[in-house]
Amino acid sequence: ARAYIDAFVDGFIELHGDRSFGDDAAVLASEWQAPDGRRVYLVINRDDKAHKVSLPGAGTFRINGLSGKRIDL
Repeated sequence: ARAYIDAFVDGFIELHGDRSFGDDAAVLASEWQAPDGRRVYLVINRDDKAHKVSLPGAGTFRINGLSGKRIDL
């Protein structure tokens, strides 16, 4: 998933978990600025099962297994 993202998204910087809950290796997330100037989160779940994700400014949401999501900020 990371190689695919790097091929199509400039400036992707991976976010990591906090001290309370730790980092979940199955979930790949980044805050990114789209070419039109909008800021978005890109979230990818590399696991078969759903995960609960919390991101600043985007709240808490569920992401299904083997899926991706873009969240406009």
